[in-house]
Formats: sequence, C-alpha cells, structure tokens
Amino acid sequence: MSLRIYFIRHGETIYSQTGGYCGSIDPELTDAGHEMAHAFAEAYKSLPWKAIYCSPMKRTIATAKPLCEATGIEMKLRDGLKEIAYGEWEGQTPEYVNEHFNADYVRWLTEPAWNPPTGGETAVQIASRASLVIAEIEQNYPDGNVLVVSHKATIRVLLCSLLGIDLGRYRDRIDMPAASVSVVQFDVHGPMLQALGGSAVLSFSQAATQIITVKDNLTRLKVTAEALGIQSLTVQSYLEAVGVVAAHRAGVHPTALSPNLPAIQPLEQSREQSS
Repeated sequence: MSLRIYFIRHGETIYSQTGGYCGSIDPELTDAGHEMAHAFAEAYKSLPWKAIYCSPMKRTIATAKPLCEATGIEMKLRDGLKEIAYGEWEGQTPEYVNEHFNADYVRWLTEPAWNPPTGGETAVQIASRASLVIAEIEQNYPDGNVLVVSHKATIRVLLCSLLGIDLGRYRDRIDMPAASVSVVQFDVHGPMLQALGGSAVLSFSQAATQIITVKDNLTRLKVTAEALGIQSLTVQSYLEAVGVVAAHRAGVHPTALSPNLPAIQPLEQSREQSS
C-alpha cells in the first residue's frame, strides 16, 4: 500500500462567506463550519488513519477535532500549513484592496508566485514552508492514509507544487471550497491526483435547505402540471430523489430533515395508473 494524503480545507468561516482576505487573522468556524467538520468526521472515521497534520489556526483545529476525537489520533500542529499571510490586506475585501493597493494587487493577480500581497507572502514562500511538512509525512509514513487540514491558498499551492503546475497559476487552475477534500497518492511514479476539491459531505443545514427547496419546487411543479393536464408523478419522483441524495450526502436519513416527505410511487406503477 502506498501513501495517500487527504487534504481538507477548513470549514466555513465568516470570511469564506464574504470573500474577505483571511490569512493570519484567526476567526472561529461558523455554525455551518462546525457542521461540516462533524459531517466529515462521520464520513471518514472508518478509514485507517496513520496521522493527522493540522495548521495551528483556530479554524483548522476545529475542523480536525471531531475526527481526532472519533479516531483517538492526536493532531500534529505544523506552522508550515498556515494560510498565506495577506499582510496589509488582512480582513479586507478584494474591492477595498483594488482601490487602496492597486499596483500591488495587479502584480499579485498577474504573478502571485513572486509578487506578494502588500507585506504578505508569495506562493513560492508558501510552497517552501508547506513542502517541509509533506517531506516529513513522506519520511514518517511511507504508506497508509494521512490527513492534512489546511487552508485554501496553502492547499492549492501544495497541489501545484506536487503536480508540477506553475505556482503562479494556483489561483487560476484550482478551486478549493470550504471543507472540500483533495487526495494525492504517492507511488513509484510520484504524486498522483485522485480527487480534487470535492465536497466530501453536505452539512446538515445545507441538506435541509435542499430538501425544503425540493418540496417548494415540487408543489409549484405539481400545480403547473395539473393545470396542463400532465401526470406529475415522474417529476415528483425525480425531485424527491434529489432530496434523498442530499440527505444521504449529509449522513442523515431524509426523515430527519423532513419527516413529512410524501411517498414516491415507482415510475412503472405511475404509468400503469395513468394508462
């Protein structure tokens, strides 16, 4: 068995909601962010983990904690996994930065590998410190599953470095939503990307929102279909299936989100009734 590193970005914070630059500042997770962390732990606790490495920021520690508690593994805190330092841009919006630091902002957007945010870090500097953590993992764990809990820019820079992608393009080539998971396997041919920035789980509230939306859409579609004289059972089946998938991805039974989900008749049965 070869080494497989799972990279997870921390759960939602107020800055991942608003798009403000958040590097060295240290916000807590939102309620939804905590839900993401617990849902991730529930989904991945059965994997045979060798180690859990974590950035020492509050938002990453809170994301790693549920899995550590579920598995009994102590997290290893490493400064090399911290987020990019945004310097004078910390806590500001892109619009504010563009207005007050326009020259630096344009240089950073054009080539972030070598041009830092005003008073901050370049992608090359991030890669230099974060790669030391990856080297430590490779040395100590030649095989098995290792989790790395880090941040949006840091994970993207690491993936570019491991996969031979120009560091200056990390912002243009890779997306990394909150609580998303990327997987890299290390074998004789080097690092191989197996999953990129996928949402491992939906939070309970996200799934509940999808269920509510499905039910609202179902009601509107049924009214429209009935007005047109169209059998709506096939539409109902489709929409309810979407809700069931949302609940499944959240790790809960659909009735936990909405105990009054209507029964779904099989498509074949609905055809027989309408014939």
